Amino acid sequence: MMEKNKKVTTRTSSKNCNKGKVTVLHPDKIGRRQRGATEACFLHVARKRQGSRLPRLPGGEQLHKKRDSTIIRSSHSLLLFLTLTFSFNVWANSIKTADALFLARGDDPKNALQAAKIYGNLAAEKINPLDKGTLLFKQCFALHYVVTMKEDKELSKRASLAAKTASDLFPDPETFEEEELKAKALLCYGVHSALMGSTVNAIPVYKSAEAMKKIIEMGHGEIYDYGPYQVLGRIKFMAPQSLLLGDKKEAEYILAKAFEKTLISKELPISKNGLNNLFYAQALDAVGKKERACEILKLFVEQDPKTLHEDRIPETKHEMKEARTWLRESNCW
Repeated sequence: MMEKNKKVTTRTSSKNCNKGKVTVLHPDKIGRRQRGATEACFLHVARKRQGSRLPRLPGGEQLHKKRDSTIIRSSHSLLLFLTLTFSFNVWANSIKTADALFLARGDDPKNALQAAKIYGNLAAEKINPLDKGTLLFKQCFALHYVVTMKEDKELSKRASLAAKTASDLFPDPETFEEEELKAKALLCYGVHSALMGSTVNAIPVYKSAEAMKKIIEMGHGEIYDYGPYQVLGRIKFMAPQSLLLGDKKEAEYILAKAFEKTLISKELPISKNGLNNLFYAQALDAVGKKERACEILKLFVEQDPKTLHEDRIPETKHEMKEARTWLRESNCW
C-alpha cells in the first residue's frame, strides 16, 4: 500500500508524463481528475510499449483505439463473469446452509423450519423449472418434518401448496428426472392435502388418493420406501366409510406391500421405515390381528434408530416413541 504523498518515478505520456515523474497521492486523497490523468499516463505507456513491438500499419492510431475498446469489452465481460460467479456462489452457499439446517432437524425442528424458508426464497428466484421444482419439493419435505413433530395446519397447507406448485411445473414430464420430481412432489402434496394428524380432510382426499395411484402408474411407487402405498393405505385406514374410501381390509393389503418391500432382512423382519411398521401394525390390529401387530412393533422399538435408516434417524426416533405409546395403550406389554 502506498504511503501518503509518497513520490514515485514512472514513465508517462503527454507533456507531464514525458518528464518521467508524477506525484501520486494517497488513494483516499486522489481526486477524480488526478486519477483519470494518472490512468491516462499508464495507458499511454502501455500503448507505446505495445506499439514498439508491433509493425507500423496504416491507421495505427485506429489500431490502438480498437485495442483499447477490446480491453474495455474484456473488462466488462470479466466483470459480468465475476458478478455471475458471485451470484452463483451466494446461491450455492444458501443451498448448503439450508441443507445443513435440514440435516440438523433432529436437534431442533426450528432448523427444518428455517431450511424451508430458505428453500422457498430460493425457489421464488429460480426460472428453470427443474431447479424451481426441486427447491419447492425440498421446502415441502422440510415443512413435513416440522408438522410431523407438532401438528400445524397452517404449515401443512404451505407444504401442500409448495408441492402442488412443483408438480404443476411438469404437466407432461419429458425426462425421467422431471417425472421423478413430479412423483415426489405429488407424494408430499398427497400427505398434506389429505392427512392432518388423526383426521382426514374430506374435500381433497379423493384427489390425494388419485395422486398416489398416478405415482404408482407412473412407475414410481417405490419412492421414499414405497411412500405412495404408505399414504394410500393410510387414507384407506383413516377415511370413514361414508367417503367410500374407508376400508380397513384394503388398508391392510396396501400397507402390507410397503412393509414387505422394505424389510431389513429375514433375521430382522421389520421395515427400515418406521412409518411402514407403525401403519401396518395399526391396520393389522383393526382387522383382528393384534398379536402380529404387537410382535412387529415390539421388535421395532428394540432397535437402534441409527441402524435402520440413516437418512431418517430423527423421524425413526419419533416413530419409535409413537410405537411405544401404542404398545402401552394396546396392552401389548
